[in-house]
Amino acid sequence: MKISPDWFKHLKGDELKLERKEFVIGQLPAWKVMKEILQHRLDNLEVHQASKSLYDSPNWAYLQADVNAEARTLRELLILLTIEE
Repeated sequence: MKISPDWFKHLKGDELKLERKEFVIGQLPAWKVMKEILQHRLDNLEVHQASKSLYDSPNWAYLQADVNAEARTLRELLILLTIEE
């Protein structure tokens, strides 16, 4: 299984890393559901971002920065939760 190294990089010792890997793999059904939820949120965010009414706001730049940050965070979480079998 291919798992993001972020799950392990702060752990010292092979035994702790193996325990973490077993834990992560044991939670695969939950991670799959979480990925679906996060992907749905990202899709909705991208639809909201495309709304022309956002451009009417005097705070458009701040709204855009917030949307970009949220999208980046969701994409990072999706990568973290991607576990290839």
